[in-house]
Amino acid sequence: MIKAVIIDDEKDARFLLRNLLEKKFGKHVEILGEAEDVEPGIALIEKHNPDLVFLDVQMKKGTGFDLLNHFDKINFEVIFITAYNQYAVDAFKFSAFGYLMKPIKSKDLGEVIGKLENHLSGFKKENGKRLKVLIENYGSEGDIQKLIIPNVDGFQVVPIGDIIRLEGDRNYTHFILTEEKKVTTSKSLGE
Repeated sequence: MIKAVIIDDEKDARFLLRNLLEKKFGKHVEILGEAEDVEPGIALIEKHNPDLVFLDVQMKKGTGFDLLNHFDKINFEVIFITAYNQYAVDAFKFSAFGYLMKPIKSKDLGEVIGKLENHLSGFKKENGKRLKVLIENYGSEGDIQKLIIPNVDGFQVVPIGDIIRLEGDRNYTHFILTEEKKVTTSKSLGE
């Protein structure tokens, strides 16, 4: 069972997510607690050591990135809960495990929970690295500086400036990089 916490400054959003998780995914996810902002969220994570944090991006006294920056070692997965536009969500896709757009739909939640269950066994080794890159990326006025490209070895961090082009190959994408390097991912070009 996935042990999770919810950190969101909107009381109604926390209630709806908890309710949806308990009713539809109660056999898969146990909610250990909730917090409404960065500082109580840090305390909640330190107290419960969850497998998963449902994390709002923008809260009253800070951001989800402020919360993540507090931890030297991140040993939990993050699913962002956001109302941000698609551009911001695209930045999260490669670094966080997942994201859910508000209002959260049962189908979307089910998909991300299913993927997470399959993923949890090996994530702790690489998770901290992925989230640290996300935090680094977010800091420069919102400009994306690096991508995390999932591949057969786990993932590879690639500076945006090193990407020459992308080549679609059915359900794969080849990132052609400077110095004649190439990274292949099992994501389609459209994705």
